[in-house]
Amino acid sequence: MRAKILIVGACAALAVAGCSDAGERGTVPEGDGGGKAEQGATGPVGTVQVADPAKAIATAKISAGGGDADVALISLSARGKLADLTLTLTPRTIRPGLVRNSTFWYFGSRDPSAWLLDPVNLKRYNVVKDSGGGTLQTGTVDLAVDRPVTLNYTFAAPPEEVKTIDVQFGDLSPFRNVPISR
Repeated sequence: MRAKILIVGACAALAVAGCSDAGERGTVPEGDGGGKAEQGATGPVGTVQVADPAKAIATAKISAGGGDADVALISLSARGKLADLTLTLTPRTIRPGLVRNSTFWYFGSRDPSAWLLDPVNLKRYNVVKDSGGGTLQTGTVDLAVDRPVTLNYTFAAPPEEVKTIDVQFGDLSPFRNVPISR
């Protein structure tokens, strides 16, 4: 009986705090949330924005274990001590027999990784980890043919004097001389 009361109490506390697991995966609660939309968001509050592959800085065609796809590097922007990389992945084919049509299975039982490569200072920047040891990057995303998905990665920002950097995505050849917007 005590466990039942604790569970009911915890659910009530979450409801009062505005937390819920009832929404769709990948959406945020509706309403204005008391703040402004993030810079670059163009749709109504409550929807996840997909970066536009047509606005890419650079593109590449890849052939992964799960099929063929287009990768578009959308932006690399530094803000304070962090740098955010945004890419889109648009599957053109998905091989039959994948356990699930997701980035995890598409890239051979692992989510795609990204790194920043600084050829001047001879440094490789890895994705930042949070206090729990988790990486600050997009997790497993469901895929469909010809539907772009956005992938985000957060790194320590390169020094201010570094204006361009190479971006390594998975096993692709690096995107060279990618400008860092600040």
